[in-house]
Amino acid sequence: GLVWYLVSYGSSLALALACNLVVRIGLGLLAFDMTQTWGPELLFMSLFFAFSGVVYPVDLLPAPVLSVLGWTPLFYMQGFPNLVAIGRVSHAEWLSYCGRGLLVLGFTFVLVIFLWRRGLRKFEATGI
Repeated sequence: GLVWYLVSYGSSLALALACNLVVRIGLGLLAFDMTQTWGPELLFMSLFFAFSGVVYPVDLLPAPVLSVLGWTPLFYMQGFPNLVAIGRVSHAEWLSYCGRGLLVLGFTFVLVIFLWRRGLRKFEATGI
């Protein structure tokens, strides 16, 4: 009913916001290794608009593509909340997607920590 919808949609939005924050921080940390970060940002935005479900419901993609996207932050940043909002995710699928989304978020967070530490080592080595 309505309570399930509000809980599932609210939690999928929270996951989307967390994934978005971690991915954006990761993109910003690329500045440690680059003088221009527009390249990765433009590549990310292209992939985001093509595969995240911003322009169309992501479940319209072929099943193998959707299966791969389900293991990326792109899916959880936009596609998953959209599918929940339009009612295309069952209770069992929602639990599976949430669990997988938390794993993706955790892995992305570990990657961001790696980028941060690498950047600190780089700047400590040069004395900046």
